[in-house]
Amino acid sequence: MAILPKSVTGRESLQLEVIEENRDKSIPQIWKWGEYSPFYRGERWQDYKSGNIRSLDGNLLYVRMDGTPRLYAFQNTPKNAYIVTNGLATVLSNIPMSQNMVSPDLPTVLYVDKNASYEIVVPNYNNGTITRYNLKIKSLNNALGDDNPITQKIAQGAVQILDAIFKSLIKSNIGANLDVVPSLDDIGSWYIASQETAPLKPVNKKGALDGIDMTLDDKSQGKSKFNFAPFLIGALVLGSLL
Repeated sequence: MAILPKSVTGRESLQLEVIEENRDKSIPQIWKWGEYSPFYRGERWQDYKSGNIRSLDGNLLYVRMDGTPRLYAFQNTPKNAYIVTNGLATVLSNIPMSQNMVSPDLPTVLYVDKNASYEIVVPNYNNGTITRYNLKIKSLNNALGDDNPITQKIAQGAVQILDAIFKSLIKSNIGANLDVVPSLDDIGSWYIASQETAPLKPVNKKGALDGIDMTLDDKSQGKSKFNFAPFLIGALVLGSLL
């Protein structure tokens, strides 16, 4: 039986059966998410961030009980930061097997520095690989004008979500002026900057980067690939011995 990360309960049981039925039976199921897993950094979402990312969730001064941001949050955005109002929802919808994500999810409402990044890790139980995606932030205005269609698609999905939120905000903030509603330059959206793929098996060093393929994408997403397999064969063999 395939081993899923963390606990497998109720609604995941059917998914477990599907994974076991469809997976490559030649791949030994000896992996589980933890400190000896490729790309593991810890159990907190903060362990996977780089740069200044500040969560506003749970602060009623900035976020409503239903999880939508108050206009006050936009009026007090820190200098050189974007507000992200849709978490990872729109970027996850464009990542294969994202329902299997094992790294911690991001809070929904955040102040994010424009140079910050976030990592998510997604295993593929069918082909025995695990992929780390490095996410960067762009203003929705910039993302909508990006040359990469995936980045545009992610931004368009975020705009649809935000449109409904802002209409609700305007109605619920009695006496609010329309000029305080944030523009697309005030809001950030995550996009995929690079990715690394490794075998779905333990490694012999905590947090080891056991990558076999890396795609870099700061400017031309998905166009440049570097295969590090020849340099890592020894490490992979050692890692498989655990």
